Amino acid sequence: MLEQIIFWITGAVLIIAAVGVIAMKNPINSVISLLIAMFALASFYVLLGAYIVALFQIIVYVGAILVLFLFVVMLLNIKVIRQALAYDYRTLILSTLAVILIVATVCLF
Repeated sequence: MLEQIIFWITGAVLIIAAVGVIAMKNPINSVISLLIAMFALASFYVLLGAYIVALFQIIVYVGAILVLFLFVVMLLNIKVIRQALAYDYRTLILSTLAVILIVATVCLF
């Protein structure tokens, strides 16, 4: 039972982090979201009992490739344009509906 709870929480973290990689406008935040997704994937390997694959996932992808991505993004010197956050009711309604849908889906299981 505990393993299933950890599995679903890890799956939710992985999905949210993967969406964050695509949705983030700041490239550094996107790389950090990719880091979280890689750790969540490594935790799936641990749940499956593939400890060496999880170790390689962390060493190779998180340790080497993600650091390379972060250095490239930092060396590009991308100017971040700060905009005033306009409060949009449509976004609030859609995100509320998405949360309700996710909670309803989890409650069905």
